[in-house]
Amino acid sequence: FAHVTRNTMCRSALLIVPAALIGTWCFASHVRTKAFYITVIGAFLLLVVSSGWLIEQLDVINEYALALGGSGAFISRMLIVGTYWDRLSGFSNVLMNPKAWSLFGHGAAEDGNGMYHYHDPISEILMRHGIIALVVVLVVLVLMLRWFHKQAWKIKDLRRRQLASAMISIAF
Repeated sequence: FAHVTRNTMCRSALLIVPAALIGTWCFASHVRTKAFYITVIGAFLLLVVSSGWLIEQLDVINEYALALGGSGAFISRMLIVGTYWDRLSGFSNVLMNPKAWSLFGHGAAEDGNGMYHYHDPISEILMRHGIIALVVVLVVLVLMLRWFHKQAWKIKDLRRRQLASAMISIAF
C-alpha cells in the first residue's frame, strides 16, 4: 500500500505543482481564467476521445519509461503509466460508449466491475446515477467555480488577489 501511494503521489506531484503555479497566474485575470478552463476541458475531452488508442499504446509507453532508468530506478517507477489503464478504460468503456449512458443510471449495484469497467468519478456518477445526476453535479461545480473566481476578482489589492487565486488553484 505504501509503495503504491508513494508512486501515485510522486506522479501526481509532477502535474499538481506546475498546474497550481499556472492556475495561480491564470486565475488572477478573467481572460486567462477562461483560457485556462478552455484548455483544461479541451485536453480532458481529447484524453477521453483518444482513450481507446492510448490503452493500445500503454505497453510501448511503459517500455520507454523503464528504458529511461532501468526496472528498479525511482524515475522509472514514477513514469510507468500502467495505473492509468483503469481510468482510460473507464473513459473508453463508459464515456465513449452510448450504450452505457442512461438517464437514471444502473444503480448502486454497478461498482465498476460489472457491465462496464471504470475507475473514475465521472464514469461512476454516470453509471450509478445517470446523465441527469452528472449534469446536476457539473452545473453545481461550474457555479461554485464561477462564484469563487468572482470573489477573487473583486479583491483590489494585487497581493491578496494573487493569494486568493493561489488558493483556488490549489483547491482545483
